[in-house]
Amino acid sequence: MKILVVDDDPSARLVVEVVAEELGHQCFSADNGKKAWQLFGEVTPDVVVSDRAMPGLDGLELCRRIRAVETGTYAYLVLLTEYGEPADVLEGMHAGADDCLTKPLDPFELQARLMAARRVTALHAELTHSWAEQVRQANTDALTGLASRAAFDVMLPRMLARRGPDGRGSALLLADLDAFKAVNDRYGHRVGDQLLRVTAERLTALVRDADLVARLGGDEFAVIVDDTDVRGAIVLAGRITEALGETAELGDISVTPRASVGVYIPDGQVDAGQALVCADMAMYTAKYASGGHQLYDAERHRSIIERYDIELDLRAAPARGEMVLHYQPIVDLATRQILGVEALVRWNHPTRGVLEPDAFIEVAEESGAIVDLGRWVLAQGCADTPLFLAVLPEGHPFTVAVNLSRRQLSSHTLVDDVSDALHSNGLTPERLVLEVTETALMQDADAMISLLHKLKSLGVELAMDDFGTGYSSLAQLRTMPIDVLKIDKAFVDGIASDDEEWALATAIIRLARSLGKRTLAEGVEHPAQLAHLRSLGCEWGQGYLFARPKPLDEVLRLLAEQHPGPPPVLPVEKPRPQR
Repeated sequence: MKILVVDDDPSARLVVEVVAEELGHQCFSADNGKKAWQLFGEVTPDVVVSDRAMPGLDGLELCRRIRAVETGTYAYLVLLTEYGEPADVLEGMHAGADDCLTKPLDPFELQARLMAARRVTALHAELTHSWAEQVRQANTDALTGLASRAAFDVMLPRMLARRGPDGRGSALLLADLDAFKAVNDRYGHRVGDQLLRVTAERLTALVRDADLVARLGGDEFAVIVDDTDVRGAIVLAGRITEALGETAELGDISVTPRASVGVYIPDGQVDAGQALVCADMAMYTAKYASGGHQLYDAERHRSIIERYDIELDLRAAPARGEMVLHYQPIVDLATRQILGVEALVRWNHPTRGVLEPDAFIEVAEESGAIVDLGRWVLAQGCADTPLFLAVLPEGHPFTVAVNLSRRQLSSHTLVDDVSDALHSNGLTPERLVLEVTETALMQDADAMISLLHKLKSLGVELAMDDFGTGYSSLAQLRTMPIDVLKIDKAFVDGIASDDEEWALATAIIRLARSLGKRTLAEGVEHPAQLAHLRSLGCEWGQGYLFARPKPLDEVLRLLAEQHPGPPPVLPVEKPRPQR
């Protein structure tokens, strides 16, 4: 061990030096505290034996200074006192001493204390090494040797806080290997691990020593770029995309991955967690664009967050009583008498107000929430149907049309859902029309034809919505149990002014007639359109010319006006559940 002896009494120093040298230790001496403090910084001793009372910098203050500095090793401190009073010993311990000896020194006692000091310093060194190894392992990714997620979490806020006088600062890049799971599934995890190690090597080769490369987990990597600007970060992202997309030779297997890189550059002070969210958002934007790199776009981020919020609210909306149906009348074009309605959902959002379907149906379809929402529309439409029939003469033809989404058509419960909705409301099935878009039917025509036959076996009416836009064949139409073809609004818009649109509408109506199917024109808005549709023999229509979609009570009043009789019994609105 290296022992520093500090005492203004030469004889006391000599005793310590002799004992220490006999034990094989190396000694350094100082006759005052100031010199001792200087020597401590130069030799970093394992043990300091210091007199308590010295002029100038005394032993107590020397202990305090030593304990206040971090040297990487632990110095065992022994104070020498004249009297060994308990109060003196306690004061020395409070100052940082590990032991106290009383003068004059007993060589055997000193020898015993130095042996104890050796054990303590050796144990401390062992613990320090063990702790350092644990820290190293925690901060290093075992597979790639890069910085770990834990190290990244520590360094990210520190590096983001750096900003030079020229405005340059740190940038955060997130890189992800597209279809990495496919590599694991196809070749096994051994090859997948090899690819991750190659990726780590490629990333490390592209950055500077001041930058940090970390593996966050799986196939996701992060690069914190120090002292850069927007241009520099984007250039690096391009290089990363190119490098990670090169073919990797993994033993006898060649893999050509593709990477997506998100770039985020803070504008002023930013929370590290928020920086990670922004970089992640940019990365997934790049991924959805089929790879490459993408700079974070705050406006796009707000749009995505709004979309997420709508999705979360949407799942609970039916149970909260926020959904409501409006109904658009369907009329006989010859008499303009109302023969049915189409159920159209509206969302009474608690903070956004009344939302039209365009604001949430796409989100519902993509998230899968459309299945539960569609089931609610079906059930509510069937529940409202008896109210319509109550204001009509007995036997009057009237149907309620409900749209089925693409995801609903894939639901194994659809047929049961329709059957339950009919039976629970005591409806005869011919009162219900199920509308399916031509595009949805054409995605898997054979499966859809089978499903349509199952639905038709319940006795309901079936309508093909947006006909003319999905490229169904005549042979398929012959095998589908469709009752009504709804002529898409695109063909109705120009029927009175465009010869081509007129010809297309004419062909659809003639085709429907030849197949024994009825026709319903959507989006009728002008008298000229109505006149042409009548002349072509189209039976039904709906559109703003006749009526916009209306709440249930308004449609009931409209029906009552067409069919005078006892005043209709309007539904009482139920109180909406509190959120």
